[in-house]
Amino acid sequence: MKELLEWSFEFTVAPQGDASFGSDDAEDLLGQITTWAERNSLSVGGGFAAQDGDVTFRLGLCSTGERLISEESAQRLMKLTRREVMRVGAAASGGFREFEPSEASEEQFEEIIAAAAEHARRDPIN
Repeated sequence: MKELLEWSFEFTVAPQGDASFGSDDAEDLLGQITTWAERNSLSVGGGFAAQDGDVTFRLGLCSTGERLISEESAQRLMKLTRREVMRVGAAASGGFREFEPSEASEEQFEEIIAAAAEHARRDPIN
């Protein structure tokens, strides 16, 4: 499995049946995602936008140091997110993928390069 400094999450939450999923629900979900990340010594950046009754999230799950994030950890977070969304009567479409450095601001890109260089220095490939 892959390990990266950051994973990109893009998913849309749509209410099912009579359920609703608004900005307050989105804030709650984002809080739960952030809490999970912090408990795992990670961080989350990004946010959400509501449109036509759906809420679209664009988030980055980021390393807080040189430690890489396993694909398994990203899968676990997506599974927990889908479970929480289903619990409130909604469905999530989309998922996660590798973060593309071109998506980062220049400052974020420099941080990514510095962290990757530090990781390579500490754990060189022979």
